[in-house]
Amino acid sequence: MSSFSVAAAALLGVPEDLVQRSAEARAAAAGSSTEDILAAWGGGAPAPQAAPAAAPEPTPAATEAAQAQEIPALVAVAEQVFQVPEFIEEELPPVEMAPTMARLSKGRTLGIGFGLAAGLVTGLLGLLILIPSLSIVEGVLVGSTAPRKIVFGAAIIMAIAGRFIAQAATRIPAAINRSYELEDSEREIKLTGLVTGLALGLGLGTLIKKGGAPDILDPAIQIIPIMRSFVTMLLGAGVIGAIVGTLSQIVALPDAPGSDQDH
Repeated sequence: MSSFSVAAAALLGVPEDLVQRSAEARAAAAGSSTEDILAAWGGGAPAPQAAPAAAPEPTPAATEAAQAQEIPALVAVAEQVFQVPEFIEEELPPVEMAPTMARLSKGRTLGIGFGLAAGLVTGLLGLLILIPSLSIVEGVLVGSTAPRKIVFGAAIIMAIAGRFIAQAATRIPAAINRSYELEDSEREIKLTGLVTGLALGLGLGTLIKKGGAPDILDPAIQIIPIMRSFVTMLLGAGVIGAIVGTLSQIVALPDAPGSDQDH
């Protein structure tokens, strides 16, 4: 035993052989000599400490594993930061189509109204434009014009009016009530109004012409009573409007009209 071990044993109050073995173990752990440990213990100084072990450098495999563990966390954070709100399309409740007879009635009613309006405009402007001269015969206001002007003029005016009446008689109910929604038949509706107005306008012009009388001096000129022709034009346009409105709703129907239960 060295003097250091004796001093350490006396200072610590333990047997020398036990101090010697403890110093040897401590020296091996601290990477120092037994004498240094004993000298430190004998002098009351702290024993040398083992140097902290250097942290092992991470291997490429460990680095990749750590990065792989970080990716899901980064993705989750990114999803929360850049979260796009989900737009849920609101499903509209199903709409039962209006019964066929109700659609036809609506088209007829609107057709009459727009037809009377067209007849009023035509009576006030058309007849006066088509009839160049006016006179009073036996207290009756009459006009003289070529018969073909009355016939073809009424046909053209009612063809134009029929086109717009057909559109109005189908679009207005659909705009107010979804149960009157139209099928893809816009072109057919316009064509129906145009052709129907043209055909019935020819008949209306012929009826107005027959209400007059040939001029005595010139048989090629027709004498037309203005007020009676105006009333005929007004009522005839209402009838044409009713027919056009009804036919336009038939064209707009998904299938051919039938009973009240058909759609």
